[in-house]
Amino acid sequence: MKQRRLNIVISTFLLILVSVTACDRDGNDSEFIYSADKNGNNIDIYKITTKDGESNQLTTSEGSDVNPKWSPDKSAIAFLSDRNNQNMSLYVMDPDGETERSLFSGIGEIRDYSWGPGSKRIAVEVNSGGTEENIWIGVIEVSDGKITQLTTEDGDAFLGGWSPDGQWLLFSVMGGNDPGIRRKNPNGVDEVVITSGKDSNPIFSPDGNWITFNRATEDGSNDLYIYNVEEEKAENLSPDDYDENFVSWSPKSKMILFTSNKDGNTEIYAIDPMGNDEIRLTSNRITDDNPVWNGNGSRILFKSINDGDFDVYSMDKNGKDQRRHTNTSYDIIDIDW
Repeated sequence: MKQRRLNIVISTFLLILVSVTACDRDGNDSEFIYSADKNGNNIDIYKITTKDGESNQLTTSEGSDVNPKWSPDKSAIAFLSDRNNQNMSLYVMDPDGETERSLFSGIGEIRDYSWGPGSKRIAVEVNSGGTEENIWIGVIEVSDGKITQLTTEDGDAFLGGWSPDGQWLLFSVMGGNDPGIRRKNPNGVDEVVITSGKDSNPIFSPDGNWITFNRATEDGSNDLYIYNVEEEKAENLSPDDYDENFVSWSPKSKMILFTSNKDGNTEIYAIDPMGNDEIRLTSNRITDDNPVWNGNGSRILFKSINDGDFDVYSMDKNGKDQRRHTNTSYDIIDIDW
Protein backbone atom coordinates (compact mmCIF):
# COMPACT_ATOMS: atom_id res chain seq x y z
CA MET A 1 0.00 0.00 0.00
CA LYS A 2 2.81 2.42 0.90
CA GLN A 3 4.59 1.67 -2.37
CA ARG A 4 1.36 2.33 -4.29
CA ARG A 5 0.89 5.69 -2.55
CA LEU A 6 4.50 6.57 -3.27
CA ASN A 7 3.99 5.74 -6.96
CA ILE A 8 0.87 7.90 -7.05
CA VAL A 9 2.76 10.82 -5.44
CA ILE A 10 5.63 10.47 -7.92
CA SER A 11 3.25 10.24 -10.87
CA THR A 12 1.35 13.29 -9.70
CA PHE A 13 4.58 15.26 -9.26
CA LEU A 14 5.77 14.33 -12.75
CA LEU A 15 2.40 15.32 -14.22
CA ILE A 16 2.56 18.71 -12.49
CA LEU A 17 6.17 19.20 -13.66
CA VAL A 18 5.23 18.44 -17.27
CA SER A 19 2.21 20.75 -17.03
CA VAL A 20 4.28 23.62 -15.62
CA THR A 21 6.91 23.18 -18.34
CA ALA A 22 4.25 23.15 -21.05
CA CYS A 23 2.64 26.24 -19.56
CA ASP A 24 5.96 28.07 -19.52
CA ARG A 25 6.64 27.16 -23.15
CA ASP A 26 3.14 27.57 -24.61
CA GLY A 27 1.31 29.91 -22.25
CA ASN A 28 3.45 32.21 -20.15
CA ASP A 29 6.37 32.08 -22.59
CA SER A 30 9.08 32.43 -19.98
CA GLU A 31 11.80 32.41 -22.66
CA PHE A 32 12.40 34.38 -25.83
CA ILE A 33 15.14 34.23 -28.44
CA TYR A 34 16.91 36.98 -30.36
CA SER A 35 19.90 37.65 -32.59
CA ALA A 36 22.42 40.40 -31.86
CA ASP A 37 25.95 41.54 -32.71
CA LYS A 38 27.57 41.75 -29.28
CA ASN A 39 31.16 41.42 -30.48
CA GLY A 40 31.12 43.87 -33.36
CA ASN A 41 31.86 41.26 -36.03
CA ASN A 42 29.64 38.18 -35.50
CA ILE A 43 25.86 38.04 -35.13
CA ASP A 44 24.82 35.24 -32.77
CA ILE A 45 21.59 33.91 -31.29
CA TYR A 46 20.70 34.22 -27.61
CA LYS A 47 17.93 33.10 -25.29
CA ILE A 48 16.61 35.03 -22.31
CA THR A 49 14.52 33.80 -19.39
CA THR A 50 12.06 36.58 -18.57
CA LYS A 51 11.77 35.59 -14.90
CA ASP A 52 15.41 36.28 -14.00
CA GLY A 53 16.69 38.07 -17.13
CA GLU A 54 19.50 35.54 -17.62
CA SER A 55 20.86 35.52 -21.17
CA ASN A 56 22.41 32.41 -22.75
CA GLN A 57 24.36 32.42 -26.00
CA LEU A 58 23.15 29.61 -28.28
CA THR A 59 25.44 29.99 -31.33
CA THR A 60 29.13 30.88 -31.58
CA SER A 61 30.00 30.53 -35.27
CA GLU A 62 32.00 33.02 -37.33
CA GLY A 63 29.51 34.90 -39.46
CA SER A 64 25.89 35.94 -39.06
CA ASP A 65 23.31 33.72 -37.35
CA VAL A 66 20.00 35.53 -37.75
CA ASN A 67 16.20 35.22 -37.85
CA PRO A 68 15.72 32.60 -35.11
CA LYS A 69 12.20 31.11 -34.89
CA TRP A 70 10.72 28.61 -32.45
CA SER A 71 9.08 25.56 -33.94
CA PRO A 72 5.33 25.50 -33.16
CA ASP A 73 5.84 22.75 -30.55
CA LYS A 74 8.83 24.64 -29.05
CA SER A 75 11.07 21.57 -29.46
CA ALA A 76 13.55 23.28 -31.82
CA ILE A 77 14.83 26.62 -33.09
CA ALA A 78 15.49 27.27 -36.77
CA PHE A 79 17.74 30.10 -37.99
CA LEU A 80 19.64 31.38 -41.01
CA SER A 81 23.43 31.57 -41.19
CA ASP A 82 26.15 32.57 -43.65
CA ARG A 83 28.87 30.75 -41.69
CA ASN A 84 31.81 29.29 -43.61
CA ASN A 85 31.53 32.06 -46.22
CA GLN A 86 28.41 30.52 -47.74
CA ASN A 87 25.06 31.98 -48.77
CA MET A 88 22.38 32.28 -46.11
CA SER A 89 21.45 28.68 -45.30
CA LEU A 90 18.89 27.08 -43.00
CA TYR A 91 19.88 25.44 -39.72
CA VAL A 92 17.94 23.89 -36.85
CA MET A 93 19.06 23.37 -33.24
CA ASP A 94 17.66 22.18 -29.93
CA PRO A 95 16.27 24.85 -27.51
CA ASP A 96 19.59 25.04 -25.62
CA GLY A 97 21.86 25.20 -28.69
CA GLU A 98 23.71 22.02 -27.76
CA THR A 99 23.12 20.30 -31.11
CA GLU A 100 22.58 21.90 -34.50
CA ARG A 101 22.51 20.76 -38.12
CA SER A 102 22.16 22.22 -41.57
CA LEU A 103 18.89 21.59 -43.39
CA PHE A 104 19.57 23.47 -46.60
CA SER A 105 22.76 24.80 -48.16
CA GLY A 106 24.61 25.04 -51.46
CA ILE A 107 21.62 25.35 -53.82
CA GLY A 108 20.95 29.06 -53.35
CA GLU A 109 20.42 31.70 -50.70
CA ILE A 110 17.54 31.36 -48.24
CA ARG A 111 15.78 34.72 -48.02
CA ASP A 112 12.97 33.72 -45.67
CA TYR A 113 11.37 30.65 -44.10
CA SER A 114 8.27 29.56 -42.18
CA TRP A 115 7.69 26.58 -39.86
CA GLY A 116 4.81 24.28 -40.81
CA PRO A 117 2.03 23.80 -38.21
CA GLY A 118 3.20 20.31 -37.18
CA SER A 119 6.88 21.31 -36.70
CA LYS A 120 7.87 18.63 -39.25
CA ARG A 121 8.23 20.84 -42.34
CA ILE A 122 9.69 24.26 -43.09
CA ALA A 123 8.77 26.34 -46.14
CA VAL A 124 11.64 28.34 -47.66
CA GLU A 125 12.05 31.21 -50.10
CA VAL A 126 15.18 30.62 -52.18
CA ASN A 127 17.13 32.90 -54.49
CA SER A 128 19.13 30.64 -56.79
CA GLY A 129 20.06 33.14 -59.50
CA GLY A 130 21.19 36.26 -57.69
CA THR A 131 18.34 38.41 -59.05
CA GLU A 132 14.75 39.13 -58.06
CA GLU A 133 13.61 37.04 -61.04
CA ASN A 134 15.06 33.76 -59.74
CA ILE A 135 13.16 33.30 -56.49
CA TRP A 136 11.24 30.10 -55.76
CA ILE A 137 9.36 28.41 -52.93
CA GLY A 138 10.10 24.96 -51.51
CA VAL A 139 9.24 22.79 -48.49
CA ILE A 140 11.92 20.99 -46.44
CA GLU A 141 11.35 17.89 -44.31
CA VAL A 142 12.99 18.55 -40.93
CA SER A 143 13.73 14.87 -40.35
CA ASP A 144 15.96 14.31 -43.38
CA GLY A 145 16.39 17.68 -45.16
CA LYS A 146 14.57 16.51 -48.28
CA ILE A 147 13.22 19.47 -50.26
CA THR A 148 10.20 19.64 -52.54
CA GLN A 149 10.17 22.55 -54.98
CA LEU A 150 6.70 24.13 -55.30
CA THR A 151 7.33 26.90 -57.83
CA THR A 152 9.66 27.35 -60.79
CA GLU A 153 13.00 29.10 -60.40
CA ASP A 154 11.92 31.93 -62.69
CA GLY A 155 8.56 32.40 -60.99
CA ASP A 156 9.33 35.49 -58.89
CA ALA A 157 7.54 33.96 -55.85
CA PHE A 158 7.73 35.38 -52.32
CA LEU A 159 6.90 33.31 -49.24
CA GLY A 160 3.77 33.81 -47.13
CA GLY A 161 2.31 31.74 -44.30
CA TRP A 162 0.84 28.26 -43.82
CA SER A 163 -2.82 27.43 -43.34
CA PRO A 164 -3.38 26.14 -39.77
CA ASP A 165 -4.03 22.60 -41.04
CA GLY A 166 -0.85 22.59 -43.14
CA GLN A 167 -2.76 21.90 -46.35
CA TRP A 168 -1.96 25.21 -48.03
CA LEU A 169 1.03 27.52 -48.32
CA LEU A 170 0.55 31.17 -49.26
CA PHE A 171 2.92 33.09 -51.51
CA SER A 172 2.85 36.24 -53.61
CA VAL A 173 3.89 36.81 -57.22
CA MET A 174 5.22 40.32 -57.67
CA GLY A 175 6.26 40.50 -61.32
CA GLY A 176 4.87 39.46 -64.68
CA ASN A 177 1.40 40.06 -66.06
CA ASP A 178 -0.50 38.36 -63.22
CA PRO A 179 0.79 39.58 -59.83
CA GLY A 180 -1.08 38.72 -56.66
CA ILE A 181 -1.44 36.19 -53.86
CA ARG A 182 -1.80 32.47 -54.43
CA ARG A 183 -2.05 29.37 -52.31
CA LYS A 184 -0.34 26.09 -53.16
CA ASN A 185 -0.97 22.57 -51.89
CA PRO A 186 2.47 21.28 -50.76
CA ASN A 187 1.30 17.68 -51.22
CA GLY A 188 -0.27 18.10 -54.65
CA VAL A 189 -0.47 20.26 -57.73
CA ASP A 190 -3.32 22.66 -56.93
CA GLU A 191 -2.47 26.37 -57.09
CA VAL A 192 -5.31 28.82 -56.42
CA VAL A 193 -5.28 32.55 -57.22
CA ILE A 194 -6.58 34.57 -54.26
CA THR A 195 -5.95 38.21 -55.22
CA SER A 196 -4.76 40.17 -58.24
CA GLY A 197 -2.54 43.20 -57.71
CA LYS A 198 0.64 44.35 -56.04
CA ASP A 199 0.02 42.26 -52.94
CA SER A 200 2.54 40.73 -50.52
CA ASN A 201 3.09 39.22 -47.05
CA PRO A 202 -0.02 37.00 -46.92
CA ILE A 203 -0.66 35.42 -43.49
CA PHE A 204 -3.45 33.04 -42.46
CA SER A 205 -5.30 33.67 -39.20
CA PRO A 206 -4.87 30.80 -36.70
CA ASP A 207 -8.49 29.71 -37.29
CA GLY A 208 -8.02 29.74 -41.07
CA ASN A 209 -10.94 32.10 -41.72
CA TRP A 210 -8.91 35.16 -42.75
CA ILE A 211 -5.79 36.15 -44.65
CA THR A 212 -4.03 39.46 -44.01
CA PHE A 213 -1.77 40.97 -46.67
CA ASN A 214 -0.19 44.24 -47.80
CA ARG A 215 -1.22 46.04 -50.98
CA ALA A 216 0.99 48.67 -52.60
CA THR A 217 -0.97 51.83 -53.40
CA GLU A 218 -0.45 54.40 -56.13
CA ASP A 219 1.18 56.79 -53.65
CA GLY A 220 3.83 54.17 -52.82
CA SER A 221 2.56 53.20 -49.36
CA ASN A 222 1.50 49.75 -48.08
CA ASP A 223 -2.08 49.34 -46.87
CA LEU A 224 -3.21 46.47 -44.64
CA TYR A 225 -5.90 44.31 -46.24
CA ILE A 226 -7.88 41.34 -44.96
CA TYR A 227 -9.38 38.56 -47.08
CA ASN A 228 -12.43 36.60 -45.96
CA VAL A 229 -11.70 33.02 -47.04
CA GLU A 230 -15.34 31.87 -47.04
CA GLU A 231 -16.74 34.91 -48.84
CA GLU A 232 -13.64 35.31 -51.07
CA LYS A 233 -13.71 39.05 -50.42
CA ALA A 234 -10.90 41.49 -49.56
CA GLU A 235 -11.28 44.74 -47.58
CA ASN A 236 -8.87 47.53 -46.68
CA LEU A 237 -8.29 47.80 -42.93
CA SER A 238 -6.11 50.92 -43.23
CA PRO A 239 -7.15 53.21 -46.11
CA ASP A 240 -4.54 55.94 -45.57
CA ASP A 241 -1.30 57.27 -47.06
CA TYR A 242 0.99 55.54 -44.54
CA ASP A 243 2.80 52.20 -44.36
CA GLU A 244 1.24 49.36 -42.38
CA ASN A 245 3.63 46.43 -41.88
CA PHE A 246 4.66 43.46 -39.73
CA VAL A 247 1.41 41.68 -38.99
CA SER A 248 0.99 39.22 -36.09
CA TRP A 249 -2.28 37.39 -35.36
CA SER A 250 -3.43 36.69 -31.80
CA PRO A 251 -3.70 32.94 -31.06
CA LYS A 252 -7.53 32.93 -31.16
CA SER A 253 -7.73 35.17 -34.26
CA LYS A 254 -9.46 37.95 -32.31
CA MET A 255 -6.92 40.72 -32.90
CA ILE A 256 -4.25 41.71 -35.43
CA LEU A 257 -1.03 43.47 -34.47
CA PHE A 258 0.61 45.74 -37.02
CA THR A 259 3.04 48.64 -37.21
CA SER A 260 2.36 52.00 -38.84
CA ASN A 261 4.01 55.40 -39.17
CA LYS A 262 0.65 57.21 -39.32
CA ASP A 263 1.44 59.17 -36.13
CA GLY A 264 4.87 60.41 -37.16
CA ASN A 265 7.01 57.38 -36.35
CA THR A 266 6.63 53.61 -36.29
CA GLU A 267 4.26 52.51 -33.52
CA ILE A 268 2.36 49.32 -32.71
CA TYR A 269 -1.40 49.06 -33.20
CA ALA A 270 -4.09 46.40 -32.83
CA ILE A 271 -7.34 45.95 -34.73
CA ASP A 272 -9.97 43.21 -35.01
CA PRO A 273 -10.61 41.32 -38.30
CA MET A 274 -13.76 43.34 -38.98
CA GLY A 275 -11.79 46.59 -38.96
CA ASN A 276 -13.19 47.74 -35.61
CA ASP A 277 -11.69 48.69 -32.26
CA GLU A 278 -8.32 49.91 -33.53
CA ILE A 279 -6.08 50.90 -30.62
CA ARG A 280 -2.60 52.33 -30.43
CA LEU A 281 -0.50 50.19 -28.08
CA THR A 282 2.76 52.20 -27.96
CA SER A 283 3.19 55.95 -27.87
CA ASN A 284 6.56 57.72 -27.97
CA ARG A 285 8.91 59.57 -30.31
CA ILE A 286 11.00 56.59 -31.41
CA THR A 287 10.52 53.35 -33.35
CA ASP A 288 8.60 50.41 -31.85
CA ASP A 289 8.62 47.33 -34.07
CA ASN A 290 8.36 43.53 -34.46
CA PRO A 291 5.31 42.84 -32.25
CA VAL A 292 4.81 39.12 -31.48
CA TRP A 293 2.00 37.53 -29.44
CA ASN A 294 2.82 34.99 -26.75
CA GLY A 295 1.24 31.51 -26.71
CA ASN A 296 -1.99 32.39 -24.92
CA GLY A 297 -2.49 35.91 -26.30
CA SER A 298 -1.98 37.66 -22.98
CA ARG A 299 1.27 39.50 -23.74
CA ILE A 300 3.13 41.01 -26.69
CA LEU A 301 6.88 41.03 -27.24
CA PHE A 302 8.36 43.92 -29.25
CA LYS A 303 11.51 45.92 -30.00
CA SER A 304 12.01 49.59 -29.18
CA ILE A 305 14.88 51.93 -29.97
CA ASN A 306 14.29 53.86 -26.76
CA ASP A 307 17.95 54.64 -25.88
CA GLY A 308 19.58 54.68 -29.32
CA ASP A 309 19.64 50.94 -30.03
CA PHE A 310 16.94 48.29 -30.16
CA ASP A 311 16.06 46.51 -26.91
CA VAL A 312 13.31 44.02 -26.11
CA TYR A 313 10.14 44.87 -24.20
CA SER A 314 6.81 43.23 -23.51
CA MET A 315 3.33 44.55 -22.72
CA ASP A 316 -0.15 43.20 -22.16
CA LYS A 317 -2.67 43.00 -25.00
CA ASN A 318 -3.92 46.53 -24.22
CA GLY A 319 -0.47 48.12 -24.25
CA LYS A 320 -0.30 48.28 -20.43
CA ASP A 321 2.19 46.75 -17.98
CA GLN A 322 5.19 47.44 -20.23
CA ARG A 323 8.38 45.68 -19.12
CA ARG A 324 11.95 46.00 -20.35
CA HIS A 325 13.81 42.71 -20.81
CA THR A 326 17.17 43.81 -22.24
CA ASN A 327 19.38 46.85 -21.59
CA THR A 328 22.19 46.66 -24.11
CA SER A 329 24.68 48.85 -25.95
CA TYR A 330 24.12 46.90 -29.19
CA ASP A 331 21.15 46.33 -31.48
CA ILE A 332 18.73 43.46 -31.03
CA ILE A 333 18.01 42.33 -34.59
CA ASP A 334 15.35 39.58 -34.61
CA ILE A 335 13.10 38.33 -31.79
CA ASP A 336 10.69 35.44 -31.30
CA TRP A 337 8.57 34.31 -28.36
